[in-house]
This record gives sequence, structure tokens and C-alpha cells, in this order.
Amino acid sequence: MTHESETRWLLNARVALSPAELEHAVRAAVSIAADGAEVTWEEFACFSPGRPTPAHRYATRCGSAGDATCCAAFYQRDDVRKLLGDSYHPGGIDLTLRMMRAVGLEPDATVLDVACGTGESLRAILAEWPVRGIGIDSVAPTTHHQRLDFRSGDAHALPSDDGSVDVVLCECALSTFNDQSGALREMHRVLRPGGFVAVSDMVLEGDVPETLRDWVHSGTCLERALSMAAYERALHDAGFTLVTQWDASEGLTELLMRIKRNLIGWISAAASGTVSTPLPFDAREARATLRDASKAVADGSIRYGVFIGRRDA
Repeated sequence: MTHESETRWLLNARVALSPAELEHAVRAAVSIAADGAEVTWEEFACFSPGRPTPAHRYATRCGSAGDATCCAAFYQRDDVRKLLGDSYHPGGIDLTLRMMRAVGLEPDATVLDVACGTGESLRAILAEWPVRGIGIDSVAPTTHHQRLDFRSGDAHALPSDDGSVDVVLCECALSTFNDQSGALREMHRVLRPGGFVAVSDMVLEGDVPETLRDWVHSGTCLERALSMAAYERALHDAGFTLVTQWDASEGLTELLMRIKRNLIGWISAAASGTVSTPLPFDAREARATLRDASKAVADGSIRYGVFIGRRDA
């Protein structure tokens, strides 16, 4: 009796092999797995790192058209959104407004939010100051406001003219960009002389704890996070003068506590049958990860920092 089956694979991974070596390895592995059965190939193709077109609508936010597992896609997952709630970055809107006060935001200024997401930060800024906002993300929000303009774009090629904005805001996103230096140079380009850049982001001081290393990947803001000193150097190298900086890790602590509360609520609801969505992860492992993350924040190895820079004349 002859049994035929067809299997189709689409593998998107970073592999330290050339396309020819990868093809050889995959063919050999499949032949072994088939255990003597005849294997025929309808199609087989391997590509060098970086596909010519993005496979995911959020890919360009990372500045890499071939990276489909970027930060924005990660934060759009249903389970992640359930755990994070409404605020995706530590400190939330309160920290956003504090950063705007630090730059001395003036009436009629233009604020550009790079990787603006849903635009919540800009809406909060416009509610406090009579300014104009521009939000840029790979997929711009469809809502409109008299003083708010959303544009689709890449952080490495901002769709704004030279010297056209007064303040650039970038919250918990620089660490996800493929070319941080290039993105900072773009922010410098679009700022008028005397304008300010306000960056908040994850900070890593030393080694990441062993239990958290699985989270240091392109789906989270930890992948390319820098130390406080390295962020300072990056701003300086891009042409900015550092005006002020501060540790905002209290927002990170609050975020971890919120995730823990949401996790416990989800576990309880799933156990009681009041929600039909099963946990997509091991609850015990998730709680252990949160515990280790909180410890890493407490000992200072993982922090959240704010950096305010000025473009001099």
C-alpha cells in the first residue's frame, strides 16, 4: 500500500548558515525523519538574511524589512495586551507629560512622535498644550484630529522635512530599531536648531539574568537596550547635547506589578471557567519570570531611563 502526504513549510529564522548550507541541512534532516521513505520536493528555496519585502505589516517599524518578529508585532499579541493593559511603556502618560515639561514645550510647537503606536501619547500632549502633533509608525492610526497628523513611515527615513519640528519624542522604541544611530541622526535632521529630543527606553546594566535571556529577542524592548552611558554616547554621536536625564525605573516596577495583577486575574478567570481563552503560556513559569524581572529591576541590572537632548545651532 502506498501512502502519500504533502507537507509545506515556511521557516522564518536567523540561521548562521549560507542558503546552500541551510538547504543541505534541511534536506538531510527531512530524509532522516522520513525514516527510509521516498522524499520528493515540489519546491525548495532558501534566502540570505533579510528578505526583499516585509512579511509583516509592522516590520518596517524595526527598521528591518526582513524582521517580522519586531517589537510592535509582539505588543499586538492578544496575550501580551491582556497582561499589559492600556499602557505599553513604563511610566505611561504621566511620564510622557513629565518629559514634555522637561523640554519646556511652548505653544504652537510641533511635536513628532517616532513609533507612535495608537497615538495615545500625542493625544495626551495635545490635551495639555496648544501644540501640533505628528505621529509616525509603520501603520499609521486612521483617526484624525485638527492638530494631529498621522503618517506611515520608517524611523530610519522619517517622512518630515529638515528642521521642521520642535520636539521629537521616542518612547520605549529606540531599543527596537535595527540601526539606532541612524534613527537618532534622522531625529536630529528633522529638528530645528535649538529643538529637543526626548527618549525613554529600557536600560541594561551588566548581564541579563539567566532566567530572562529568552526575553532578550526582537519581540521585546530588551533586545538592543543599552546602558545609561551608552545612550548618552549615542545621543552625543548623533549631534545632540545632553540636557538632562533621569532614572524612571519606578514606572517599570509599576508595570511589572500591573502585569502580575492581570496575570493572577487571568489565571483565576480561566480556572473558574469565566473566560474561554486558555492561557497561551505556563502560568507557573510566567510568575517565576515576573519575580526574576522584579528582582533585576530592584538590583539595577534592568532599568528604565529618560534622556533629553538638544540640537544646537
